Amino acid sequence: MRQFDYQPPSSGSNSARFLRYNGADSPGPRTLAIFSHGTNSHKEVFLPIAFALALHGVDSLLIDSTVLSTDDGIRQRSEEIAAIRSASERSVGRPARVVALGHSDGGPPSLEYMAAAGSPTDLVIILGSQLSARLPAHLPIKGFVGGFDQIFPAADVIGDFARLIPPDEVVVSWLSDHFTEQYDPILIAAITRTLSGRQLSPWLAAAFLALFAIAGLFALVTGLAAGSDSRERGAYAWCFAISVWFLLLSGYAHPLLQMPLPAAMLVFFSLGLAAGFVPARRHIKIFAVFFILMEINVVISTAFFREHLAAALPWLPAFLLWYAVAWVCKLALFAFSLTHRVVPDYLGGWQTAWLALTLLPLIFRQGLAATVANLLYPPPGEPVISASTDQVEAAGTNGRSLNQERLAVALIATMLLLWAIRFAQGMVQAEIMRAAAENFIRTLLLPCCYLLYIIVTPRENR
Repeated sequence: MRQFDYQPPSSGSNSARFLRYNGADSPGPRTLAIFSHGTNSHKEVFLPIAFALALHGVDSLLIDSTVLSTDDGIRQRSEEIAAIRSASERSVGRPARVVALGHSDGGPPSLEYMAAAGSPTDLVIILGSQLSARLPAHLPIKGFVGGFDQIFPAADVIGDFARLIPPDEVVVSWLSDHFTEQYDPILIAAITRTLSGRQLSPWLAAAFLALFAIAGLFALVTGLAAGSDSRERGAYAWCFAISVWFLLLSGYAHPLLQMPLPAAMLVFFSLGLAAGFVPARRHIKIFAVFFILMEINVVISTAFFREHLAAALPWLPAFLLWYAVAWVCKLALFAFSLTHRVVPDYLGGWQTAWLALTLLPLIFRQGLAATVANLLYPPPGEPVISASTDQVEAAGTNGRSLNQERLAVALIATMLLLWAIRFAQGMVQAEIMRAAAENFIRTLLLPCCYLLYIIVTPRENR
């Protein structure tokens, strides 16, 4: 996996960044998949699909773009795809077949580009989006969508594709909504089979993503323990150290294993280290209730689910379980993407930063977060943030109430910060804000009401 920077020819354009993910050596002509993400997204969301394709000999180009898919934006993004493909081919050669895959608002630019440059052997894949006005009539188009998609409902996608293919040829999976379609093992297996002609078990894709999520949670827990006032923090930190170095060595020993797992683990470990306390049951309860309410919010707001209740209901337990795995993977790759943008050499030079982080528990005996909080807000008695679970449990009802309220405020502040980051690229337009408000109602209304309830209601009245 290699990253490149490219300066588009149009004046005033920002440099574009793309990843080249080379597949396994295989006989015969090579296929190149070009991925285009949606509004306020990033190229790393496609890494699970690119990894699956690489195992089956398909090369991938994952492109970052800050251009909105308006009429002019679709044309500009199409030109970006053409220019980046040319830049890539100058170093690795021309593929025998090209597949353009667009998710959400990345669908129209993919169709636009293939209408102008596609050959009869090429293919367009639309994931979680509808068809645009300009279609490449000379080559096939395939549709894939999550059954709980909030932005482009599955019923609308199936109806839109009905003018090209039979409705039953649109692949619908009940394991994902719009924000987790790239992490859906059923969709990943179906896309891989479509592009490579080889079978990929959805169970294998699910196992890989589940291991990725478990590794991220392991890094977070070890970071929390290492940053807390715990006697086991050194053991946790070095357990994490050994794990990361093992992954690093195995990843660089085999090019196909170069998913950013060590780097993503480092980000999660850093977040845990910054938090600096071991969560108690009441903290875990808040996270669990928040996420369960988000799942309920998604399910009850999906008309396609209600219309196909008999077919969808057996899949509901699997969706509720997999949705958590998908979001852990999504957050891990999002954190990796942000870090990678700030530190472009993060893929190759993060070992020094990791070594420095493992020394922090030895320097900050109370945990990093507790030390900083107590320096900024000196408490009259006990520390404001108790670094160990036992100390928090012994703090009494007021301490527990304060910690719960702080956690709820922190979750709301984190969501606001993420929205601010997503709109920091100048994408604050009326259409985008309206879509964001609709997404909030369909996904986060219930969990946010729960957090506000915790903040404003005294513990004795809950």
